[in-house]
Amino acid sequence: MAAVQMQVGQSFEENLEEARKKVTEAAIKGAKVVVLPEYFYLPQMGDQPLETVASVTYDQTFELLMALSHEKQILLAACLIEPDAHLLYNTAFIFKDGELIGKQRKVHLTAKELELGISRGNSFDIIEIDQMKVGVLVCADVLYPEACRVLGILGCDIVFNPVVSFYHNPDITKGARDCIFISRAFDNTYFVIKASGVGKTPWGDKIVGRSLIASPWGVIERYTDENRPQILIAELDFPLLRRLRDENYSLTDRVKEAYKPLFR
Repeated sequence: MAAVQMQVGQSFEENLEEARKKVTEAAIKGAKVVVLPEYFYLPQMGDQPLETVASVTYDQTFELLMALSHEKQILLAACLIEPDAHLLYNTAFIFKDGELIGKQRKVHLTAKELELGISRGNSFDIIEIDQMKVGVLVCADVLYPEACRVLGILGCDIVFNPVVSFYHNPDITKGARDCIFISRAFDNTYFVIKASGVGKTPWGDKIVGRSLIASPWGVIERYTDENRPQILIAELDFPLLRRLRDENYSLTDRVKEAYKPLFR
């Protein structure tokens, strides 16, 4: 598995070329599954409407991702701003060997995304491929324990988490946030592949790469420098994961009546 921490925020063409290089590098290193950061391809937009930029970048980016998954014979996950019936969605697409096998729309949008006119997704789903169950939590979706638990209940083995990590100074909780991903992996008995870009968002905000690969027994791989591109690669122990899942009674023995406040 590979989490790509790549340079973003350049021109559209430079972003695509950077994605091509990093996916190729990951494949050369042996990765069979590759995850790209959220908003990896969009250029600096200024005051341009998102709908306009999305309309001229979507097809070329989609075709590149499909071609890379075919050329490298990999499973490739990446987010695009998806136009659909006059609406826009922040959608994670999953390609395998040149075929689109599934997608997941971001549910919990940021205030900026709502301002830009992006619409919310309304469900969390899994994709079954090669005896694995795969799900996606796009960026902030991972901050909601209920969303993470849904995928656990569905038997998910791997969760892809393409993100944007904003730079803050001071950043009071920075040192504790790895715990979120260990907790999600532990509680729900799955792996979490978090991919974060380095550079700037399409709207000029500084972002940092805090990519990692987490398991129920801890972080397997973690970024070494949040300001530099990097490819994190880990081999995942699925037999151990499934053994732990068999022992995780919290996925099956919930007292459902106690959760009524969640529906308020």
